[in-house]
Amino acid sequence: MRKQISILALLLSSGLVLGCGYFKPQPAVATPTTGPSRCELMSMIEDAEDADSQILVREGRGGYIYTYADDLGSKLSPWGDFKVSRGGVGDSKFALRMVGKTAAGPGDVYVGMGFAFAQAEGATYDASKYKGITFVARKGHADAVSAVRISLPDANTDPVGGICAECHNNFGTTVRLTEDWTQYVVSFDDLRQATGWGDPRPEKVEVTALVGLQVQVALPNQNVDVWIDDIRFYGACGEQF
Repeated sequence: MRKQISILALLLSSGLVLGCGYFKPQPAVATPTTGPSRCELMSMIEDAEDADSQILVREGRGGYIYTYADDLGSKLSPWGDFKVSRGGVGDSKFALRMVGKTAAGPGDVYVGMGFAFAQAEGATYDASKYKGITFVARKGHADAVSAVRISLPDANTDPVGGICAECHNNFGTTVRLTEDWTQYVVSFDDLRQATGWGDPRPEKVEVTALVGLQVQVALPNQNVDVWIDDIRFYGACGEQF
């Protein structure tokens, strides 16, 4: 089932000061009288149902899904060509999953899963007609890490933009996962950079030039089992959260 939870932003032990997301409970198996609108379908970034490593090709999007990890000993699967996993939310057949373990440290340890928005290498995506992103997620078992950072690399923070002197301090927020599928709603306005580093440090994420979405665990010595499904933009279709 999807579980109702309230959330405040987490202050991670790594010193990251992050924005906040919130949750909206939904039934585990949807029984709508009508299907999603065309607007809602076009706003979907990825639902994993085509079981490939490319996000949905819609509205100029169509990049690829990838995983990444530090070089300090953190391990992550899948690696290389991304593979979806069976067992999505509700009547969904597939979901996106990353499994592994972060290194004990010391150093900047992390593992993550990313979604490139634009099809063309080096291109960005204009998401200014939306207000944020929403998705459903859970952790795979009780001993898996709960704190997961959701971030949106943009032209100011990703090397693709050719702007940053100190890159990868993407605007983001931290959500806390449970073992139940839960819907998360993350407003662009709530995203923040980590304190103390990064060049440049603009006031807010550049939604007219997004590079993609990243789902990351950056705490040392943690078991990682993160499931995510039905990732989409919101705010252009009259949604009420």
